[in-house]
Amino acid sequence: MAGKQRLLFTDHLFPANAITAESSVILSWSEQGLLDLMTSYPAIALNVIHVLGTRLGEAQERMRELATLRAEQRLAQAILRLAAQAGSNCPEGTAITIPLRRKDIAEYAGTTLYTASRTLATWEKAGVLTSRGQYITVRDLGAMRGIGDTGTD
Repeated sequence: MAGKQRLLFTDHLFPANAITAESSVILSWSEQGLLDLMTSYPAIALNVIHVLGTRLGEAQERMRELATLRAEQRLAQAILRLAAQAGSNCPEGTAITIPLRRKDIAEYAGTTLYTASRTLATWEKAGVLTSRGQYITVRDLGAMRGIGDTGTD
């Protein structure tokens, strides 16, 4: 998607682009079509509210992380989220099954490319994770959790 995208149910524009990690097909609903469905099937509206509430909570958590955690902790938290969302068990640990450039990980964690690359290299040397091309396998989830520990649980 190129350019500014219209926000659902508003007259505002959202300055963002969607980028896929692999070849994809985009399906969408018109705003009016979605409103018609919600009117006919209120459970859809409730599901949308649930998804939006979850996303808002996640955004608030990311803001808290940016304000309170060191870069190393944010990187560990980002990798743990990716492992939970797109990880699969393998003999070496938990393989994150989507391709990730160091730049992607840095942006996701709110840090610089240099910091992300240096930190991931340190973790690789310590045996916490392995990296092959654009794929990461977390070898020691316990160690990664320890690095990302925020003390708030």
